This record gives sequence, C-alpha cells and structure tokens, in this order.
Amino acid sequence: MRKRIISLMLLFTTVAFYSQKNSKIRLTYEVGMKGHKLDSSLTKGQKKYNDFAKNVAKKMYFLDINNEQSIFYINKKMKIETNNKLDLVSAFVGSGIYYHNTKLNKTLNQKNALGEDFIIENKVKYNWKLSQEKRKIADYICFKATTIQKFINRIGETRTKQITAWYYPNLPINVGIKEYHGLPGVIIYLEEGSIYYKCIKIEINVKEKLTITKPKKGKIISEKEYNDILKNDFGKKFGLKNR
Repeated sequence: MRKRIISLMLLFTTVAFYSQKNSKIRLTYEVGMKGHKLDSSLTKGQKKYNDFAKNVAKKMYFLDINNEQSIFYINKKMKIETNNKLDLVSAFVGSGIYYHNTKLNKTLNQKNALGEDFIIENKVKYNWKLSQEKRKIADYICFKATTIQKFINRIGETRTKQITAWYYPNLPINVGIKEYHGLPGVIIYLEEGSIYYKCIKIEINVKEKLTITKPKKGKIISEKEYNDILKNDFGKKFGLKNR
C-alpha cells in the first residue's frame, strides 16, 4: 500500500513536467476475462460464467512509448501464479506485438496465424464517442468512451463489437492499447468483448533503455488481405462460401 501511495505521488508530481513527445513511458496492464457484476439478479448461467472467468489466468502486457513510436506486447518475463488455470487470454489477445507510429498514423501487428508469420498494416482510425460519464478507477477519475470494432469470426463472418474505454484526461497520452489510439488521455481500463485491460502501473521518464523498432519478421499485408486469408482458410476447412 505504501509503495502504491509513493508511486502515485511521483506520478502526480511528474504530470506537470510531462510531454509525450519527449518522454519515455511504460504502462503495465493486467489482462483477464471479464465476469458479470455480482448481484442478486444473476442467473445460474451467469454465475457459472463468473466461475469460469475466475479460472482463466491473467496476463501482463506492456505499452512502451518513446517519442512518436510505441509498442504493445506481452511481458513474458513476469511469472504469474496460474494454479493450472486456463490460458485463454493469450488466445484472445495474442502473443504478438502492436507497433504504432503516431507521425505516420500507422499500426503494424506482428502475429503468427495459420502457421505463418504476418505483419499486418493498419491505418484504422476509430470514431470514439466521448461521454461525460465518470468512474473512479483506483485513484483516477476517468471518463467513458466507446467505439465499434469490426472483426472476422471463426467461420469467416464479419461481425462488430463495442469497445468501452475509461481514460484519464489529466495525463494526455493519446497512444493506446493495441490499435485503440486517439483518446484525449491515458487508458486506465478497457473492455474488449469478454476481455478487460486494467492499467496497474504508470512509469514516466523510464530510466532503462526503451528500444522500439518496427517489426520485420513476417509477410507484410493489409488488414483486408489478412481477413481474406482467414475467410479463405475457414471456407476450405468448413466448406463455406466467402461472405
């Protein structure tokens, strides 16, 4: 608790001198499976889902920012006590990396899919709907923002899901988790379907060297080309026509 208070004091005293353009920043996120809010109205099915979510192992991810470049990736060095819990977070979020260049407004997602390495170029710009709804998360007064994401499901169909983010405007970091950029403040909490991302540590002017380089391993393709590859693979496996 004492360490938490000290780190928060250091954060607030640093905010006044903060500049994303000239700072080395590391954000640490806990990523896990979101359960239903506990109350007396939960159905048996929802209670079973909550029990299942508790049995899913949490993972830690870093968001490193150095001037106009950033990278989001799993912290493989941090060992988390899983107690034989299910590792579904890696399946949903992935173990690849997300590189972003704010100057070029380009995100590169390096990942392995279908036994092949890809670098997926993405210039998507989410249309965030900013709300005046507030929520206190840890010691931060955050504001709500929502957007819609398109994705390809396991049988090759195009679907959408709502993304909900809670951001802290007093720390104006507009680089976000994965490809979720453009908010007027650092993302403290984000819901992506059944997965949540919770910021548990903010480090400004990191002393250690933050080396951020563009991913090079993999075939460079567009988001559309990658989705077409998935659709074709699903079609071959399940005898489905392209949609």
